[in-house]
Amino acid sequence: MDIFRTRIAPGKTVGLLGRLTELLRSTRDRKSSDHASAVGVDDLEKFFDLSSDLLCIGGIDGFCKRVNPAFEKALGYTSQEMLKRPFLDLVHPADRARTIEALDDLARGLPVAQFESRLVCQDGSARWIEWNTVPARDSLYAAGRDVTERRVAQQMIEASHAELRALVEQQAALRRVATLIAHGTSPSDVCASVAAELTRILDNRSTGLYCFSPDGMSMLVASNTEPVGGSAHGAPHPVDGESIAARVFRSGHCARIDSAQNSEVAVPIVVDGNLWGSAVVGSTSPDPLPPDTEARVGDFTDLLATAIANAQAHTQLTASRARIVAAADDARHRLERDLHDGAQQRLVSLGLALRSAEASADTEPAALKEQISDIVAGLNDVSADLREISRGIYPAIRSKGGLGPALKALARRSAIPVDLDLHLDPRVPESTEVAAYYVAAEALTNAAKHARASGVHLQARTSGTHLELSVRDDGSGGADPAKGSGLTGIRDRVEALGGQLEIISRAGSGTALLADIPMDAP
Repeated sequence: MDIFRTRIAPGKTVGLLGRLTELLRSTRDRKSSDHASAVGVDDLEKFFDLSSDLLCIGGIDGFCKRVNPAFEKALGYTSQEMLKRPFLDLVHPADRARTIEALDDLARGLPVAQFESRLVCQDGSARWIEWNTVPARDSLYAAGRDVTERRVAQQMIEASHAELRALVEQQAALRRVATLIAHGTSPSDVCASVAAELTRILDNRSTGLYCFSPDGMSMLVASNTEPVGGSAHGAPHPVDGESIAARVFRSGHCARIDSAQNSEVAVPIVVDGNLWGSAVVGSTSPDPLPPDTEARVGDFTDLLATAIANAQAHTQLTASRARIVAAADDARHRLERDLHDGAQQRLVSLGLALRSAEASADTEPAALKEQISDIVAGLNDVSADLREISRGIYPAIRSKGGLGPALKALARRSAIPVDLDLHLDPRVPESTEVAAYYVAAEALTNAAKHARASGVHLQARTSGTHLELSVRDDGSGGADPAKGSGLTGIRDRVEALGGQLEIISRAGSGTALLADIPMDAP
């Protein structure tokens, strides 16, 4: 070493040693790196084989060069089967177009991340795989993760949300129909509303509401789209054959027809236990209507049945009240006629006989004549009282020339001045005239007896199919129908004919009775 040192300059010796040291270190580092590289390849092989994700190296020819065992576990194909088939053969037909677009992006050198598509398994089922793929020279490196369970969970959540939205929409629609019913809307308008709501919540499917008759006929009463079966509104047609309406008519239960051309569902409309008609929903799609269609339509037919039952009950009540009023009027009429033809005529005859006796009693004392004269006056008074009683029992409107003259007679007999304003059609039904007469008579009586009025304005006129009567006084007001039978009685009489009576009576502002009475009353 000393000789070596003496022959080489100190600076040179240090530099050589440094280079040797660097060389040894470099050699040692290279060996260490080669060893680490060998370990890394083995680790990568293990990761490739053990990964639960689907790892694949593919070629630009559309075939896989290498796949890891996760493919077989997920799809059921062996590695050899995977390598022999074009990759697109495994893609679900519905996803192939999107997959080809993704492959085109890869061919242009663009990576594809989080691309989801379905692969068809060996057993025919499909699995959703999320792919992350990058191109490198003539190969594609892809890592896929099975997201089928996530997809199923997502679909379930979306389905739940859709069901909730449908439920909310249905409840809102039912609430709108129920509001119409609560407001007393006519059944025809409720039917139109039900048809419109069903069409809207059932994705614009054809909807029709039909009414059945006992003789086996059906009539379309409402639809919001092209009527099911092409029926025209209001045109009756026989319910026969194997039509869906015929099935409901025969069974009284829901019916369904699913064919390659269309799908129909019919739900019965049952009113008070009797089959009234059916609601029919149709679709021209080859897919059958959803299985809950019957239940959803049934919610609306239940409400519709309530509306129809209410309307029928109201009609029956109105007819019953009209019959009661008519029966009472007939009884009053008979009593008035009996009084006029019986007792009143006998009193008149007795009065005439006494007048005759009075005339032939010239030779009798004056006292007898005076007594007979008093008896005649008393009989006349009794006869007048009977006339008033019979007039109160039933007004002789027809025999006195109609409602106009009868109201004028009321005004003449009133204890307070009455200002008349009459514009009446000469041809008014008797039931309407009698109701108007009683309203006017009650108003004039109350104005004189209770309101301490100084005057009354009475207006009556016919307008189209209605008679409008207004009686206003300038009395004390404050009339309460609940505290007396008179106002309640005339209100019942007017409403029994399908009319309306409004009573306005604020304290200190007089009283007004406003009657609107139809002239086509039952």
